[in-house]
Amino acid sequence: MKKEEDVLQQLVQEYGITYSFRKEDGTVELATTQEEWRIIPSENRKRFYLYHKNTHRSKEDSLIRGFHRQSVQLYSFAAYFEYVAAHVEYRIENPLEKPKKKHKSKPRKGTKRYRAEKRKAKEREDRWAIRNVLKLIESMSTIA
Repeated sequence: MKKEEDVLQQLVQEYGITYSFRKEDGTVELATTQEEWRIIPSENRKRFYLYHKNTHRSKEDSLIRGFHRQSVQLYSFAAYFEYVAAHVEYRIENPLEKPKKKHKSKPRKGTKRYRAEKRKAKEREDRWAIRNVLKLIESMSTIA
């Protein structure tokens, strides 16, 4: 047990992992500079499950809202901390790229895209004008 505590302290210092233990349910919450993790004991407390906070997608079928379960089955806290540390190291070396937004330039006159955008703009203006006339008629009918 002493060896495991030493490994935990080394990983905490080396990777900047902070952790807290909740006695009421036995959950261990881990946090790095970029990510959050939870180690949750099973109902019989013989196994532990590792959950990682969602960053891009949301899974509503997860036991913990906003987290997804990792498909690892380890049997010591030190092993889970090493897994988290390896993940941190991997993310530092391979950061997730944010999807680039497509910035459309103005369409050239005479192209299909130009005509389509002009047609859509005219349809929006026509809908707005019709809505405006209907509102005027409705307001006149309520006054009279």
